[in-house]
Amino acid sequence: MRAFLIRYLFCSIALTMCQACASAPAPMPAPVPADRVVLKKPVPEKMPGSSFPEDGAWQCVPYARAVSGIEIYGDAWTWWERAAGKFTRSQSPQRGAVLVFARGDKLRLGHLAVVVSVTGPREIETTDANWGSSTATRGFIHDDQRIADVSADNSWREVRVWNKKAKEWGSVYQTYGFILPPRAWGPPRCALPDGSVGICPTS
Repeated sequence: MRAFLIRYLFCSIALTMCQACASAPAPMPAPVPADRVVLKKPVPEKMPGSSFPEDGAWQCVPYARAVSGIEIYGDAWTWWERAAGKFTRSQSPQRGAVLVFARGDKLRLGHLAVVVSVTGPREIETTDANWGSSTATRGFIHDDQRIADVSADNSWREVRVWNKKAKEWGSVYQTYGFILPPRAWGPPRCALPDGSVGICPTS
């Protein structure tokens, strides 16, 4: 009988200690709304016509290839030479053409921009990706990007890009010219709200 009482008391004390040390169950996390899109970084403010793909940062080369239909691979600045004999190259802009920026101090690998519309003899609107040196713009797609020809002979070998945030023209960049699309370019294609590439909205 005495041994039974000792075991009973021991078990009671042990049970009390376990209950005291046990932590309260963690609360269940609130469900994420099905329509919520979680981006890896926020869409930059005051940058209209800009979006970001959910699966990663856009680079200018794969974006230009997807939008223009021009199947060229390699660093942006190499596209001009790679296009020789395969695609028509021109010093005049055309919808769907790819403007090839030369590499330099600011553009180590060059850059590519696809012409969405020709708004004048020396100005175009483009769609491109990964433009700028700021982390607020890198990896994003920029639609309705204005580019002006400032070359002396209207050859588009020197251009300025409109800075939407500062509302002024940027530095002069060297370019090679335009690679024309292999076939008639259909409706303008650009970044869609979900981060994919498709036909630009009409409004």
